[in-house]
This record gives sequence, structure tokens and C-alpha cells, in this order.
Amino acid sequence: MTEGWFATQLFGVVSGAATAARLLGLDADRTETAFGIAYTQMSGSRQMAVGTATHLRSMQAGFSGQGAILSAELAQRGIVGSREILEGRYGLFRNYVRTESPDWDAIDGGLGERFPMLDLHGFKVWPACGYTRPTNAATLLLREEFGIEPDEVEAIEIVGGRGATQLLSEPLQLKRRPKLGIDGKYSIPFTTAVMMVKGNVTLRDYTDEGLRDPRVLAMADRISYRPGLPGAIAVGGNSGVSRPTVEIRLKDGRLLSRTAAGVPGDPKNPVSRTMLEDKFRDCVSFAAEPIDPADIDRAVALIAQLENLSDVTEIMRLLTPRGKD
Repeated sequence: MTEGWFATQLFGVVSGAATAARLLGLDADRTETAFGIAYTQMSGSRQMAVGTATHLRSMQAGFSGQGAILSAELAQRGIVGSREILEGRYGLFRNYVRTESPDWDAIDGGLGERFPMLDLHGFKVWPACGYTRPTNAATLLLREEFGIEPDEVEAIEIVGGRGATQLLSEPLQLKRRPKLGIDGKYSIPFTTAVMMVKGNVTLRDYTDEGLRDPRVLAMADRISYRPGLPGAIAVGGNSGVSRPTVEIRLKDGRLLSRTAAGVPGDPKNPVSRTMLEDKFRDCVSFAAEPIDPADIDRAVALIAQLENLSDVTEIMRLLTPRGKD
């Protein structure tokens, strides 16, 4: 696959259609036709990643979800989609992956028994691009281990990583001053500054008020990026997420550095229950209409025993503002 495609959106519409078809209880024939309908909607360019001040960066994956649900519902209602969308003459493998001989055993071997994605993907603790996680983790480690206060910092340099790390770090001046929340989420200098100043990164840091926080902006001005040697360490088995080193120079002359060995949320470094609840509550606090704190507490308690529930309707009711049932 060429680097210009945005895989989340490109493949998300077909894989999402599979999920939607399963939830709707479609049989094999209608599931295949849902794939065909989804295939006609495949799209997604990385152009959104090279610019700034665009809301679409945070919306593109949503188009995949929209297309996935539409595909499954159309199939349910009898609309017939193309067949053989994976292996066909103009199917996914030939058109997008550019391979004539896909490894079918890797694709469907142990289907329903083997779940390799669980070994590769983790939980995103902080509400920003996943490529910011390694620098966030290293910054937090240094901050906590040495008790660093923001006003003690002379400069911070992000070293290495290349690839996505470089993309999220340059052009430096634009990355230090994101215009929109989505720009901040895709900025390593800004997000690292938030972590250094506050010891955490939350959704509020990407609001208009958060983007103008003078303490964060002053810290961002002290952050720079230097590409390292090729062959960065991968995060969580994902070769696309590399681990750069964070170097912090203090005003007393000390130079401290860390490369996060285990990013919170990695399969081998799972998040704690407390971290999960904190992120959930942070997200709920941004609901379009305020949700009663007692309902939030009850929802948290029910989610904690999700595997024992026969129906999730009560959870949805608790998280639906009154009058919106």
C-alpha cells in the first residue's frame, strides 16, 4: 500500500461493515454483500496530516463508521453489493495493497480463535494522536522521577523517532502554536508541553482555552526536535509507532533523558482501573448536555461488571440526558 492512503479510514469502512453485519445478525450471504457495498465507499488520504487548521482530521474515521453502518443496513434490506471484494480482479488486494498472492492463512487462519490485533494494539490513555504517547510517557517518567517543576526547565529536545514523530514535530513553530484542538492533538511539541506543565493530558487541554494557556505555550517554546538514526524502537509491536528519546535540560545544568520502555496502554503495560475511569469521566464531562454525577457513578459500576450483564440498555439510559430517551 502506498504511503498516501490513510489506512484507518480506508480499511475501516470494510472492517466496520463486518462488525455492523455481525451485530445485525446478517447471514454469510448478506454479510458478503455488505462488504461489497462498503468497498464502493473506500477512501482516505493522508493529505489531512500534512496541513493544519482542518477539522476533517478528526472526522475522517467517522466517515468510515458512517459508511460501515450504512453498508450493513442496506444489505439487511436487500441491496446487493459486489462480490469477491478482497480477491477479485479489481479487489482490495490488487487495487490497494498491490499484491497478487495475499497470505490467506495470516488473514483467516484460526478465525474466531486467534486475535492477533489484541497483541498489537493498546489503549490510548491520553486524548491525542497515538504517536504522541511515547514522548508523553517519557516526559511523565522524568517529571515524576526527578520531581521536575516547569519553571526549572531550560529546554526540552525530542530526539529520534523519525517517521510519524517527525511529522508531528515539524514545522516546529506551527506545532508549538496549534490553531485548532485537532492540531494540538497531532503536535508532539504542544502535547509534550502540556504533560510537562500539568503532569497529564486531558480533553480540556485542546479546547480554545487550553490552546491559549500561557504556561503551556511558554513551555512549548522551549521544545525542539532533532531526527535520530533510522530504525527506531517500535511501540507495542506496532512498527509505525516509534519511541523517541526525551532530553530535558534543567536550569541548574543537569541533562536528564528517558526513552519510555513501556507506554501506558501497551498490551504489556495495561492501564489501571483508575486510569480507565479517569479517562471515562473526562470524556463524559464533555457531553453536549450535562449528565448527573450519580448516573455517571452508576454507569461506571455497571461497566465494571459488563461481562455479567445480559443487556446494556441501562448503561445507555444512564448516559443519555433526560428528555433525550
